[in-house]
Amino acid sequence: MLFRSSAPAPNITLRDTLPAGLSVVNLPSYCLQFNVNPTTITCSLPTVQPNGSYTVNVDVVAPARALCGQSVTNTASIETTSQDTNLSNNQSSATTAFTCAPLSTDVVIEKTGPASVAQGSTISYVLIARNAGNENATNVVVTDPIPAGLDR
Repeated sequence: MLFRSSAPAPNITLRDTLPAGLSVVNLPSYCLQFNVNPTTITCSLPTVQPNGSYTVNVDVVAPARALCGQSVTNTASIETTSQDTNLSNNQSSATTAFTCAPLSTDVVIEKTGPASVAQGSTISYVLIARNAGNENATNVVVTDPIPAGLDR
């Protein structure tokens, strides 16, 4: 937001009403979150000098799949107790489209171990099973047969 006036602008209040489905994950300490439907963020800003600006970062997260293929418009507004000579620029919006990759499961196994060991030594293998997909992997089974000649 950018203020243009011949005098400092005190007592500034910023309001951001989040579209349904978005959740706040990070908010500056000078902002309050009101969890009503919809969620509203209110920030009390310090005095801004003529032609000065003040940046407020609000981080939100979208639901995992609910908004695929849709977009939301988030509108913020600002007001001050000073005489504002141009009320037409006291609101601004941003539209965000949600794209979603097709659901998939991609289980991956990684195995590491020493390149060599002395005869009679213990060999430690490390198995890492992970899901590189974007959907839960269920009933995952890891099989690691012991090579012939090695004792358990």
